[in-house]
Amino acid sequence: MCVCVCVCVQDVAEHDADELKKAMAGLGTNEGTLIRTLAFKSNNHLRNVNATFTRKYGTKGNLIKWIEGQSVFAKTFSIFIV
Repeated sequence: MCVCVCVCVQDVAEHDADELKKAMAGLGTNEGTLIRTLAFKSNNHLRNVNATFTRKYGTKGNLIKWIEGQSVFAKTFSIFIV
């Protein structure tokens, strides 16, 4: 019997950065995704997410600038990342 296991490995901070980008892309913001991605995470993890987001999508600023430009709850969300 041969068992094959395929594992998709992606850095958690990179995954969260990608999810945040998708949540803020286009018209409107998926604030549920912002909340799920940012709430209950450690400060260290959020700093890593911010650094990863800035590295991948930083032509328009860091994650905080993106959130401030997208959400009516910008101050609440940006507090998580500072």
